Amino acid sequence: MVRVLLIDPSSRGGIAAYTALIAQAVQSAGGEPTVLGARALEAATDSVPRQRRLPDQTWGRPDAIGPGFYARRLQAWLRSALVVAATVRRGQPDVVHFQAALNRRFDAFLLRRLSPRRPVVGRPTTCFRSRAPSPIALASRRSTGQLTA
Repeated sequence: MVRVLLIDPSSRGGIAAYTALIAQAVQSAGGEPTVLGARALEAATDSVPRQRRLPDQTWGRPDAIGPGFYARRLQAWLRSALVVAATVRRGQPDVVHFQAALNRRFDAFLLRRLSPRRPVVGRPTTCFRSRAPSPIALASRRSTGQLTA
């Protein structure tokens, strides 16, 4: 059984809904998905395990940008990165899938530490790419008997 950790820093809207659909597809194909989401992530009605441990982040750009803005962004990313690293270390997933970037400027640092141990993939719209297959590809291979993990 393939264990997939889906990381979704959003708390509502399209990305959260899309994450739920991917998790359900992985589960229906015989995989074992877990969603690591923001603390404000809405409650789900399906059987996919969800961990609401990522800090809630303010998205968008404020009117006034100064050193404090960048310090808060760095602090939020650092908290998120520590939660992601601890969750990966504890859960030992076969694949780590980012639904959205935590912070496009800093994520490469985190990904270098995660990827030597397991495939790390992301949506095509995120800033990082991997040769590893996505959870959807893994799920379809499992359902057609092409995946032996």
